[in-house]
Amino acid sequence: MTEGRATGSPTIKRALESNGSPASTFPTDEGRTFFEVGLFCHPAFLSDSLDSGDQVSDQIKELSAQLREEHLQVLAYVTKPAKRKKILEQGLGLTNHTKNVKRYNDPLLEWDLLDRTVKDRPNSPLQLYVIREKGRQLLHY
Repeated sequence: MTEGRATGSPTIKRALESNGSPASTFPTDEGRTFFEVGLFCHPAFLSDSLDSGDQVSDQIKELSAQLREEHLQVLAYVTKPAKRKKILEQGLGLTNHTKNVKRYNDPLLEWDLLDRTVKDRPNSPLQLYVIREKGRQLLHY
């Protein structure tokens, strides 16, 4: 096995070791015509995600009661990153006005359903908005 620039596998191996995850595996055939990489979940992650499933479902139920149809339209529109103007004008058919941002984007950010791509600069001209996992769960609820 070789690696082009020695960046991927050693970095992944160190990260797995440092967080206590199981070691990765690299099975191959006798002729070494291929190899697979096996990365395994940390046991604590598995137990946390199994325990928190009901809690997430309850949160989704609570949020769904607070959402308006326009909020769901925004979430559906930002499955791919989009600028604020496009979300409002094309996704909702509204003007790119501050009151519309406060009414439709800001609550989704507060509820952790929507995320910014440039987190440290909310008003960046390069800012895009994208749906978070919790938002995806809500759309499929």
